[in-house]
Amino acid sequence: MRERSVLLACWLSIVANCIATGLDAQATTAPSSNGSRVVLNDAHFHLTNYVQRGIALPEFLRMMGDSVGRVALFGIPLQQEWLYSVSGARAPTYYLNTDAPLYYYSFTDAVIATEYLSLPPRDRARFDPMITGFNPADMYAADHIRRVLETFPGVFTGIGEFSLHRSSCRRRRSPGRRA
Repeated sequence: MRERSVLLACWLSIVANCIATGLDAQATTAPSSNGSRVVLNDAHFHLTNYVQRGIALPEFLRMMGDSVGRVALFGIPLQQEWLYSVSGARAPTYYLNTDAPLYYYSFTDAVIATEYLSLPPRDRARFDPMITGFNPADMYAADHIRRVLETFPGVFTGIGEFSLHRSSCRRRRSPGRRA
């Protein structure tokens, strides 16, 4: 029991350190490409949704234009399960559109890293990719974070957003299931 407490304390310390690092990175505004003034730095943007679809990062960059400086970039850490017994041939597109469970989807971090690495360095400087594809209650979460950092060195600047903020979402998450 003491070993688990020590591991949890270490893990929380790592998380806090990574979040602080991510916040420091967000505080620096990237200069815009044409010298115009940046009006805001967005708090965060989810490139994927609950069925792991979304726009491509170059398209989002065009939407940002030169008025948005930096953006913390996330995937959604949960995947909506498509169960024929629940929704038939109609695939759910949002977690509130079905009673099927959600599960943690670790590949979302690889999607974010791949999109980020597809950009030229000048455009990468406008994003702070965050690791989200893990169950924060799982004692193996630190191993996932370590693997992501080793697989994609220099890509991720922090951890989070990883909390579930809707009770209906929490209630339908299947414990123990991983992608």
